[in-house]
Amino acid sequence: MSFCTFQQLLRIVAGLLFLMASIVASLPSSGTSRPSTRLDRDFDSKTVAEFVERILEIMPGEDSNQLHVLVEEAIVNGEDGVVETVIDVLLNDHQEDSGNDATEQENLQDAVECGCCFATYPFEEMIQCPETHLFCSPCMNTHSSILLGSHNPDILCMDQSGCTAEISPSELRRCLPTKTIELWERVKQRRDLESAGLDNLLYCPFCDWACIISENDAGQILMCRNRKVCGVISCRWCKKLDHRPNMCEVDSKGKHHVDEAMSGALVRQCPGCKKPFIKETGCNKMKCPSANCGTYSCYICRQIIKGYDHFDQTIGTADRRSETCRLWDAVDERHAEDVRVAAERALKEYHLQNTKVDIKSVEGVEHPASTAVA
Repeated sequence: MSFCTFQQLLRIVAGLLFLMASIVASLPSSGTSRPSTRLDRDFDSKTVAEFVERILEIMPGEDSNQLHVLVEEAIVNGEDGVVETVIDVLLNDHQEDSGNDATEQENLQDAVECGCCFATYPFEEMIQCPETHLFCSPCMNTHSSILLGSHNPDILCMDQSGCTAEISPSELRRCLPTKTIELWERVKQRRDLESAGLDNLLYCPFCDWACIISENDAGQILMCRNRKVCGVISCRWCKKLDHRPNMCEVDSKGKHHVDEAMSGALVRQCPGCKKPFIKETGCNKMKCPSANCGTYSCYICRQIIKGYDHFDQTIGTADRRSETCRLWDAVDERHAEDVRVAAERALKEYHLQNTKVDIKSVEGVEHPASTAVA
């Protein structure tokens, strides 16, 4: 029964007194004016329900469950105790409601608005960017999951003002779910490794474990050392589970290995961030296409450069400085030469790994003709 006014209290007391008159009138004569306990009276649950129904006719809208309790108390205590019983119940209920109302009011006073969904939450449940923009945990979790799904660990402020401040790791760990934090740490670690520019970095195809292999390591398998989570032994060439003693399809034909090398000859990787790109036209001074990098490199030797001093800027063959890379050359001729060299190197690598296979028997591999670059 919820808290009521003084007038409603009087109505309830009057109703129960009326009910008690009905109870007393219906009792069989026992020689005493008032039995000591309810157990002495032959009242079952059906009888109590009937009395509750009658009192609800007098006071519609009251809590029937609470009235069941009051009726049973009235039967036990009789007319003299019914008023005290009703008041005690109402006072206890009022104290509980007052406590709940006070707590709710306190929470409303501390509530702040999320800068994304504009719903209000307690301040301690909010995530704050360095510029004091506040967001609720559900919105930040959704925002983080979308970024991490695209392998981006940079979780920035999403305020509509255009703020791009990065949310601190301590704030993320305080409010985001454990699984989201673990994913964020893995994505961040992988990005850091890739940004380090480590040569011969090899990833397990079944988890985020990575290692650096020797240039002379021509082994076929990769043994993942992340044994608690993965520990899979995989084939370095096809990126599938170890299929020994069966020879890898890539090795059995050699075609895939050589084709990849020939295709890769047309692709350059930024020496700064490792982002791949392909040159179509223009000079040999290349700028990384990534907006977050912008590193300049030489398309020929693939080294990081700063200006044009690295290049021989002579047009044609006259007075050319042969020890430097040319600023301009024919793109098609350059690509043809790169593909030819890559194919020969890949065939030699294949032969070293499969000494019993004749290089000429490799199916589907065309040997590009050499095209000299002036």
